[in-house]
Amino acid sequence: HLTEYIDMLLIMTVSPGFAGQKIFAGAKEKVAKTRAFLDSLGRPDIPIEVDGNISPANGAMLSKVGAEIFVLGTSSLFIKDKDMKESAESFRAIL
Repeated sequence: HLTEYIDMLLIMTVSPGFAGQKIFAGAKEKVAKTRAFLDSLGRPDIPIEVDGNISPANGAMLSKVGAEIFVLGTSSLFIKDKDMKESAESFRAIL
């Protein structure tokens, strides 16, 4: 009954607080189950956002199971010796 109040749903894929963590082992399953649940409620319009170790590889994996919005940080956007624009374009190309 609360889905009418949801604009998007954020799934944390690490414990919030600091950069450099590994993605949770169950992150892929959590996103897939959440997408299936929202779809079963007739709410395929609610996008899933993911935050935490969203590397290009993890982003591609999570995109395939239903994530649509990605919070980028040290794993994909703020890469040493790489321009942010170039990093963002590389991430988009992988998706």
